[in-house]
Amino acid sequence: MSKLLELYINGEKGGFHTLMSVSGVHRQPEPVTSADHQEMLAEALRLLDGGGYEGRLRIVDPSNVMVQARDGQSTLSTKQLRMFVNMPSGGALEPDPREHSTRPADETARMLGRVS
Repeated sequence: MSKLLELYINGEKGGFHTLMSVSGVHRQPEPVTSADHQEMLAEALRLLDGGGYEGRLRIVDPSNVMVQARDGQSTLSTKQLRMFVNMPSGGALEPDPREHSTRPADETARMLGRVS
């Protein structure tokens, strides 16, 4: 039986996050903790790649520090986790430059009905 890997996010400033190994009803903390959630995601990826775990990470974040879901829980596949950990911006999504207007200010104002 393969184990599940869970990451518990501590919402307190400077609080340490915890990785738990779950097998049936038994939970055992992994020997690494950190106040940096990115570091914990990288450690989770290392553990998942090492084998012995199902290919997903369950994230429990009741304070919605990292997970914006209503119930504060999310699940990432190993592939999704790898993409998130390997983002050049450290996990933050970069804004798409195509979303910013390249129109001159007067054209934008006219479109908003501010200039006739």
